[in-house]
Amino acid sequence: MGIHRRRDRGIILRPPLVRLFSDQEKVVLWDLRVDDVRMDHVDFSWADLRRSRFSGVSFCGCDFSHANLHEVSFIACDLRGANLVSARLEGASFAGSWLTLAEGLTPAQWRYVAQQGGLFL
Repeated sequence: MGIHRRRDRGIILRPPLVRLFSDQEKVVLWDLRVDDVRMDHVDFSWADLRRSRFSGVSFCGCDFSHANLHEVSFIACDLRGANLVSARLEGASFAGSWLTLAEGLTPAQWRYVAQQGGLFL
């Protein structure tokens, strides 16, 4: 398990990220349609997921840092503990999706995600 320090919660143990996609595959993942699967702890860093639609997908602990999430729809998804550092969120929606302990969002992005239906409790 990897160890990550959070300034507000102390030490959190996390499993290592799953490298499901190569760097070459990550840049051609746009327009995906995925329903009702678990993709926990997958490395989506630098991935191009624009215009994808995810419904009922679990993304707990995933790394979306620097990912292109432009116009992505997250519908009733679980993004608890996801890393969203420098992710592009323009036009993305988060209807009924959980982002508790998500990391890397600026205050403006937190407000945007909440306006788009994201839940942080």
